[in-house]
Amino acid sequence: MEVWFLFAVFSLVERLTLFLTLQQAIIVSLFQIPIALILSGLLREVYRLPAIGNPFRVYTAAWIIGLGFVAASIHAYAVHSVAASLGWISPTINTDFAFALRLKFYWLVYMAWGLGYFGIRAQIEASSQAEKAKKARAEAHRIELQMLRAQLDPHFLFNSLNSVTAEIRAHPDVSIRMMRELCDYLRYSLDHRNQPTGELTSEINAVSAFLKIQRARFGDRLQTQIDADDASRQRIVPSFLLQPLVENAVKHGFEAENASWDLRLKAWVEGNTLHIEVKNSGHLTYSDSIDSGVGLSTLQRRLELHYPHRHSFRLSEEDGFVCARLTLIGDPCST
Repeated sequence: MEVWFLFAVFSLVERLTLFLTLQQAIIVSLFQIPIALILSGLLREVYRLPAIGNPFRVYTAAWIIGLGFVAASIHAYAVHSVAASLGWISPTINTDFAFALRLKFYWLVYMAWGLGYFGIRAQIEASSQAEKAKKARAEAHRIELQMLRAQLDPHFLFNSLNSVTAEIRAHPDVSIRMMRELCDYLRYSLDHRNQPTGELTSEINAVSAFLKIQRARFGDRLQTQIDADDASRQRIVPSFLLQPLVENAVKHGFEAENASWDLRLKAWVEGNTLHIEVKNSGHLTYSDSIDSGVGLSTLQRRLELHYPHRHSFRLSEEDGFVCARLTLIGDPCST
């Protein structure tokens, strides 16, 4: 835009200097507008050739200088010829000087136009590449989230079936109840298989079904408590968010070989932040670490995708309990 503004300003000065009257200068201006459009259109077609300007390099600059001179020569000769044939050039100005002045001016204009063309095209291509990269990252995240979800479901199913198998001979009635609860959970899993996010209350219902399976197996040895207010239950979270936390708590609480153990789930909201806390009685060991198993390591990666730079996840031991704490700010990305 600046190039054409400067072109208009200098052209007006040049025409008033070289031509006799303002009317003649305006007529010549109208005459050279289609010439400029035709020549710049031809230059654009040449500059589009991959061999010339993709990518921009010294070779491209040489083309801009050379083709700019050719276009300027044609433009200057056409305007000069028309003005001379009509006798509209001031007799006080040398003809060769007038032509050379016009040629230099047009040459600068066409070179500036060429640089502007490549600059704008580079910006457009950069924006296009950035948009493609953004879409590619979003698609990669979507595929990765699907893969992470696929890791969780078989992992849970494997552990649950092992639990049922362990009780079939000794407690067949218990095994039947466990299978029913497992069917309820799998129904939830199927209903939410294509939903990357959902309300926390749905997640709580899902882990409640899981805990019923475990209580059917362990009886009164397992004590559970779920405390979540209405505000937290209505928050949108990634699907199967709680499952690995609760499953890990049950697994390592059982490994502690206590006569009984407690499992407590608590969720609450402070401002725009959702806090989730899962506790199990016992002691923190290396096997409890986030990187030690499929469930927690998968959860950690999912949080990075759903809450980039807006979450925290840590394990700690407090007063005889192993505590997993999640802090989630805002709503999850649903890519």
